[in-house]
Amino acid sequence: MSQIRISTETFASTYTVATEAEALDAFARDAGYRDYAELADTLGKTVDEAKQDIGIEWLKDVRVLAERARTATSLLRLWDAVTEYVEACRDQDVDNEQSGLDLTDLPTFGGEAPHGLPAGNVLAVLSWDETHLLIQARTSEQPFVVVPRSVYA
Repeated sequence: MSQIRISTETFASTYTVATEAEALDAFARDAGYRDYAELADTLGKTVDEAKQDIGIEWLKDVRVLAERARTATSLLRLWDAVTEYVEACRDQDVDNEQSGLDLTDLPTFGGEAPHGLPAGNVLAVLSWDETHLLIQARTSEQPFVVVPRSVYA
């Protein structure tokens, strides 16, 4: 199953379905039609023509992304997974703190736990390996950064 968001200028809804056609039909039923073909027909359009008037977006499943982060096999893979997870939560208006991934309980990959927070633009050290730290920065442009431990030694 996938999540598909369908939106118009005045309405948006997300459907958990296997195909785009199922999402379109569910969207049409929400509007009081039997299926999307009937909705398109009432507009005097083909299904393909009517689809051009709406937004169709395949959403990433935040639960899958959270699991990818929890099972990451290296700090760099964790960094990628956490970044993708938080971006998907933001894009879908989902609270990333309550969507299945606890950023304060991420896997680590060797080396000693860092002592205290590094100085500067750092909110938290989220994970580490023997040579690098995954930090949560105070900047929205790049909220997660991997830095060498030596920078904060």
